Amino acid sequence: MEKMNTYLFSGTEVYRQEKALQYLLDKNEIEKGRTSVFDASDVKTFSTDAVLYECDSFSLFDEGKKAVVIKEPFFLNPAAKGKESDKSREYRMSRFEQYLRSPNPNTLLIFYCHCFDADKRKKEYKMLEKYKAVIQNFIPLKPWEFEGYLDKEIRNRGLKLDRNARKELLLRVNSNSLLLNNALEKILLYGKTELDVNDIEHLIPQDPEVNIFKMSNAFISGDIASIIRSKEEMKNAGYDEIGMIVLLSARLRTLYNCLKLYETGLNEKMIAARLRSKEYPVRKNLESCYGITSHTLLSYLNELADIEQNAKKGKLDVRLAFEQFLLRNGGNQKRKGFGAE
Repeated sequence: MEKMNTYLFSGTEVYRQEKALQYLLDKNEIEKGRTSVFDASDVKTFSTDAVLYECDSFSLFDEGKKAVVIKEPFFLNPAAKGKESDKSREYRMSRFEQYLRSPNPNTLLIFYCHCFDADKRKKEYKMLEKYKAVIQNFIPLKPWEFEGYLDKEIRNRGLKLDRNARKELLLRVNSNSLLLNNALEKILLYGKTELDVNDIEHLIPQDPEVNIFKMSNAFISGDIASIIRSKEEMKNAGYDEIGMIVLLSARLRTLYNCLKLYETGLNEKMIAARLRSKEYPVRKNLESCYGITSHTLLSYLNELADIEQNAKKGKLDVRLAFEQFLLRNGGNQKRKGFGAE
């Protein structure tokens, strides 16, 4: 069988998927003018014949390869809308199989499932496997995988970050490759190649999820300076005290659920199963709770609920009450391990 020039890119990790497509085109020296893109999202408008005609066409004056991209193919999308007749599907399948048996060696045929996972149950998917198509699925990296990816991207751009700067960048991009790319591009424009934590805090914004994660960790560990800094960052991002209370309560409730189950004797795997989560986030949540009990977390949740309700009734100054809550409780932690009071 001839070497195949057929590819399937799918997955929800859009940035890495787009980067891989561009790398493939660059590697084969295919310029933009030699790439044809067919929108295959609508069963009513997609033409198999038009795609395969483009795959087989050539010019006497052309040299090198070209690419044909079938974007968002409905026949690989598990959530595709619209009904295709059996006759149309049989025709499409037979035409594609005929081409895949003897593909044009000068054409890259790329099935590009933008923002979704190709359905492995589909006959079309199995046909691509049968004819040895190169299949790549881009899913979000696990936190432990993302750290290696981050280090590689930093090195590729000739940057150096000290330990605290790396930790802060990792937290701010939240295991998101697109956010990481945007952050590194911004750092390159900054002009420095060796950065510390102050540079990262100055250059890279945080999203509310990361801010509340930092606030909760600082609150439980008793790091007053970080508590206040996180509060100010959320304030600058447009969140008022009620919004912060809601987010912090949700985070503390997650920690409470993990810790309460841990205190009953369940291990990380059992807790993950009970909460329909993964073991890694359960482990990190328990690490965050080191030195505190579920009873204490519950008392914080009750106090936050009282502040929120009384603020809505106009019985207190929510800004002052929330700040006092953070300072009073956030600076009063004891680090004696699980079960300590």
